[in-house]
Amino acid sequence: MKLQNNIIINSGGQTGVDRAALDFALSNGLTCKGWCPMGRLAEDGRINSRYPLNETKSPYPIVRTEMNVIDSDATLIVYIEHMDLGTLATKDLAFEHRKPLFIWKIGKINNVLQFKKWMYSNDVQVLNIAGPKASFAPDIYGETIELLHVLLRDFVRNTDKRMY
Repeated sequence: MKLQNNIIINSGGQTGVDRAALDFALSNGLTCKGWCPMGRLAEDGRINSRYPLNETKSPYPIVRTEMNVIDSDATLIVYIEHMDLGTLATKDLAFEHRKPLFIWKIGKINNVLQFKKWMYSNDVQVLNIAGPKASFAPDIYGETIELLHVLLRDFVRNTDKRMY
């Protein structure tokens, strides 16, 4: 099947990869959504209301993580050196729920074409993007933004309004 140019980015709102995914979507005309813990809590405090996230009924991040995996067609994990516990949980939950998973290690030679083929072969309309929080990987936010420009440029409607 051919993917539409209306891909939806799903993410949990934590600092780092989650926030980069949401900012990328908002800045490039893509729809975004996701689940966050009750109280909209992240490591830097309350998640800004500009992110269109639904709160779970639990303050535990693992609940948010699982709901984001379930509510997506597939998950992209982005990390630099090591995965933190939350990222490892995302990986395990994708396997548990039999959701397609693509893992991208920044700094390793990866294949953009392979990622795009994976997106098309899995008919991904809602892509969950997850990875380490900023306190675990300080450079992950900027690296993720750059990566998403390469990986998702075919799905971006408006590249003139970059807000980050």
